[in-house]
Amino acid sequence: MLAAGLIAAGLFNVLWISGIRVEARRCAESSAISAGHSYLSDDLLRTSQQPFEYDGRTARCKDAAVAMADQYCRQTALPRLSPQDIQLDWPSVSDALENAAALVPTKITVDYDGHDDGFRIPLFFSGLTGLRNTGLGVSASVSMEHAPGAFRPGPQASVPMLPFAILNDTGADSAKAESAQSGHWTKSIESGSGRDRYSWNHGLHQFELGPDGLPEITVTLYPDGSTGADAFIPLSFCASRSGQSSSATSDWVKSGLTQQDLQTLGLQEVTFPGTLPTCSLSSQQIESVAVALRAKIGEPCIVSLCSSAGSAEASKIKLTRPVAARIIRVTMSIFEGLKITLQPCVVVTATAVTSREPALADNRYVYSVRLCD
Repeated sequence: MLAAGLIAAGLFNVLWISGIRVEARRCAESSAISAGHSYLSDDLLRTSQQPFEYDGRTARCKDAAVAMADQYCRQTALPRLSPQDIQLDWPSVSDALENAAALVPTKITVDYDGHDDGFRIPLFFSGLTGLRNTGLGVSASVSMEHAPGAFRPGPQASVPMLPFAILNDTGADSAKAESAQSGHWTKSIESGSGRDRYSWNHGLHQFELGPDGLPEITVTLYPDGSTGADAFIPLSFCASRSGQSSSATSDWVKSGLTQQDLQTLGLQEVTFPGTLPTCSLSSQQIESVAVALRAKIGEPCIVSLCSSAGSAEASKIKLTRPVAARIIRVTMSIFEGLKITLQPCVVVTATAVTSREPALADNRYVYSVRLCD
């Protein structure tokens, strides 16, 4: 009878511990993902960063992880997490304030490591087994990736990319695209010379008058294939089809880059550097595009930068790198075309495919938060 009791007690405890650890892993993974998303915000793009801003972002992401864990704790037997249970790993950079990559941790870990009594699971039948409790020993980590070399839409996930490109490189060598000084985006945004008249209010989800350290850029969507130094060049996300709806570009503004459209080009992903077909929009089509763009005001979107060198095919344009922006204003002019004012932002998307190429590393705008070992 004693042996049978020991076996039953052992099995019961194993099942109990297993169930608690499964819940703890789910909690740790969700908390780590929440921490990663909370750390990333548009203020990472400001050129002037102070040490207290690092501390503020770190505290914000730890608070997000604890808040997520608290939701699990209210419904399970899990112990509560504290900010000390969330660890951030940083890149090895001597002076973080001079390196944009150092602003973001490489990994965030949520650890149920059993370091104190609060992280131990009480066991049943302690008189029979001789054990009162055991440690959880569960942790989960996310990697903070920001070197997108491509974007791959899935069956249920489109890439949040606008079907337009901004001219930013006047040379043919794509390797020099990121350091080009003559491009419209580089001049207005990355050199800080653009006007800074608007600020994004995350709480109210709207733009307000007043500077926030992030300059804006104004691009123009010209009708009938006309171009200029500030051109917002229309891209075609699919192969041309007879009878294609004139609202295709408007649909792409609403839905982004889909797997079905990309497959018509014989592609699984859009790569950077790479090429995509361009298209020409009439004045009437631009009016419908304006409506779709106004509906996207404030929403973070990926935008492609391109080279004026184009590609071997006249109907294609050479994409150099992705950036991200929010639409602020959309104004229509009979003589000047459609004017779109953009502000740079940070976007997080699981559709980004991380590149190991050094030239594409440390994108400031596009991030992925992925579970890792």
